[in-house]
Amino acid sequence: MLVVIAVAYSLIFMVPEALLAPGHAQLAVAVLMPVFAIAAFACVKLAGLARLSGLSCARGDVRRILRKSLPYAPVLVLPVANIILAGKGMQAASLAAAVTLVCAALVEELCFRGLLMGIFTQGKMQPLANVALTSAIFACAHLFNAGQLTPAYVLVQVIMSACIGVVFGFARLGTDSLFPSMVAHGLMNATACSAKLYNETQLWAELAIAIALCAWSFAWWRTRDRG
Repeated sequence: MLVVIAVAYSLIFMVPEALLAPGHAQLAVAVLMPVFAIAAFACVKLAGLARLSGLSCARGDVRRILRKSLPYAPVLVLPVANIILAGKGMQAASLAAAVTLVCAALVEELCFRGLLMGIFTQGKMQPLANVALTSAIFACAHLFNAGQLTPAYVLVQVIMSACIGVVFGFARLGTDSLFPSMVAHGLMNATACSAKLYNETQLWAELAIAIALCAWSFAWWRTRDRG
């Protein structure tokens, strides 16, 4: 299931870009992504993998998830930082870009913090190893942006993805739910597509925040683990 979703996800971006003009390709991806996201989540549900992926939410679980999510709330600093650091560079994102990036965030969370972490957990992998491995794979996946962005931006994006992957990973294990990381990732992508963070100063500031959040979440997890 994970491989099928990952391959289909890649094709949704690659095929329109290969066959259509840039503007039409962006529109095609924006139309396809919500349909694909709904289909991917539905397939996981129908395959009986909702619990494995952290998508099961019984009545009364909402309060528990919210309560357990509080220690990981500082990750919301990043979407706020997207807006503040952009300053006058902030602009209204096109609907196509916003839809694409938010849906992409949801599908990525389903693949990495959902199915992949669930498989590793089911295989009795240690939590720290689970978070480290999934975060590394998540970061490497962003190397596919190399053809569209500058090398410096791609490098920073890969490092940031690894750091944020650690935060999302601990949130996934700490709450036993995929929903907190889905919300945070969606907000990050929604603000990033408007902020247009191509300024070098902004990039390094974002990277510093991501590293700090990674260190903080690791320290929190160790404290929680000892408790």
